[in-house]
Amino acid sequence: MNLLDRGMSVLPAFRSLCEDIRTGRLPAEVTGLGHIHKAVFTAALAHTLSLKTVVLVADEAEANRLCQDLQALGLQARFLPARELSLRRVESASREFEQMRLGTLAKMAAGDYDCVVACADAASQYTLPPDLLRSRTLTLKEGVPLPVKDLSAALTVAGYERCDQIEGPGQFAVRGGIIDVYPADCPAPVRVELWGDAPDTIHFFDPLTQRRTDQLKEIAIPPAAEIWYDDPTGLAEQIERLAAGLRGKAAELQKQNLLADADRLRSGSLPASLDKYIPLIYEKPATLFDYARDALLLVSENAKVRERMRTARWQLEEDIKTLLEEGQLCRGLTDYMLDADGFFLELEAGRTVFLETFARSGGGTSLRSLYNVTARQLPVWSGSLELLTEDLEDMLHRGMSCIVLAGAEQKNAETLAEDLQKKEIPALYAPSPQAPVKGRVLVVCGGLSAGFEFPEAGLAVVTH
Repeated sequence: MNLLDRGMSVLPAFRSLCEDIRTGRLPAEVTGLGHIHKAVFTAALAHTLSLKTVVLVADEAEANRLCQDLQALGLQARFLPARELSLRRVESASREFEQMRLGTLAKMAAGDYDCVVACADAASQYTLPPDLLRSRTLTLKEGVPLPVKDLSAALTVAGYERCDQIEGPGQFAVRGGIIDVYPADCPAPVRVELWGDAPDTIHFFDPLTQRRTDQLKEIAIPPAAEIWYDDPTGLAEQIERLAAGLRGKAAELQKQNLLADADRLRSGSLPASLDKYIPLIYEKPATLFDYARDALLLVSENAKVRERMRTARWQLEEDIKTLLEEGQLCRGLTDYMLDADGFFLELEAGRTVFLETFARSGGGTSLRSLYNVTARQLPVWSGSLELLTEDLEDMLHRGMSCIVLAGAEQKNAETLAEDLQKKEIPALYAPSPQAPVKGRVLVVCGGLSAGFEFPEAGLAVVTH
């Protein structure tokens, strides 16, 4: 939303922060920001500096609300959830969060994103390295021979589940020369119709009606599993060597569980719990930070984010203690996410901006720049024309540039502008305004979770 970016560009703290980011004068901190101000700052920084951003927040509710506001502000924003590690023997487990994570990581690996929002535990969980994800992504093009001899077998190896009819991400189905697949980073499943060994047509399709929709010239299909291995015999040998070196009270039970998994691998089956072998499968596992080395890192409420990290790490360590006693885990199979110190180092690596509501002392981070912003968060407009008129009259009296977000419908925005004019408010419906106008009210389409004021920028936004 260029309109708000232009409005932010006259805010002294925002201009100075942009210069700090350009010159590498980070970490920096900005205080005085509520939720909606953080969303506006994030979007304006991304647009103004043409930077990809990663935002760390304290909980999932804030993450989802922030994603919605950032999308409304014109960013391609994605949420990276944490997934529950399956470290004990289970028959089946939900892969919903894993598919959401893979969709986001695949977009990041391809550079096809503007902003990713995550909590501390999600950012710290180990996953497949970005180079491996890119190298294992299958790209299918119309009229070009398949990159593999057996696409069905390649999808199975990549972690996709074969089924009769696709219901969700991570699945594929085969009917003669037609292959349906639902990549985690796609908005809908994809139908590939083969002619010989090359795709003849590629379309998205509706899984309910089975009707084809948009046609594609090519499609990139990333792996459908975060934990990836292509040498079951080699992994079985690693597990057997680990079992042979075990000593101690729980060693016999640990060996029994390990060797049972090694036998499953040699027979072509999956181990009872693949997550617990992350330390063996990935010599150097990755985290969200490895996917975002060129991105600007924003942290919303540093103290709360750090506390969530400490809590997540403590809970994992407690679970590992129990699993060691039960023989489900053993020495060498206990490392599944960054420790707190490693996480804090990522926050202090010199590419971070901390966004705070209140100034706090003793945050544990050495800052190179500190800014305080005077800002107000406004409630969502209830629809009362009288109340809106009173609020706008006060804002105009204070010399503010006013913007009213009137919802998604153009007709509603046009009608509201006319109603305000009848109330002698200098309002104008503006379908694509370039900048706020002092002493005027611009009525535009759109909406946010809250309105806001930046008095130093002379900017006020009311939202339906």
